[in-house]
Amino acid sequence: MLAPVGGALVAAGCSSEPTVVGTTSTIGTEGGSVNVDDLVLTIPAGALTRPTSITITRTSDVAPNGFVALTPIYRFSPDGLTFAQPARVSFAQPASAPNATIVWSAGTTFEALATQAVGGRLEAEAIHFSSGFVAIPPVVDGGIDAGTSDAGSDVSV
Repeated sequence: MLAPVGGALVAAGCSSEPTVVGTTSTIGTEGGSVNVDDLVLTIPAGALTRPTSITITRTSDVAPNGFVALTPIYRFSPDGLTFAQPARVSFAQPASAPNATIVWSAGTTFEALATQAVGGRLEAEAIHFSSGFVAIPPVVDGGIDAGTSDAGSDVSV
């Protein structure tokens, strides 16, 4: 069972239950940020048409085939929420993986987003909510890394 603790969500009950880490914040039309772990979601002013309860939850989901996950997969909700202007998602950049990219789900596929390294962080724009994580993407086309800003990758799950 999830219990709210100061805006955060933590697992309550039996010790055999997996620990759930997450947070919920209400973001209005003026925009704002939501943080969990080393993840920061920034929603710009005007991206939402009304105050919306935003939840980010760390999952124990396994990365889709072909991706090497470098962070947990995070679930963003309300699922399917779209923005009038793109939101910015930012993760701490793994030092051991210079080709890491932010991966975002779109229906039943995952795609490597156009990711920029800025001040020790990886940043990308998202136009809708689903799930996301940092990964080394699949190698495609004879060795071209799908995580570079020059190429994209869609992987069905």
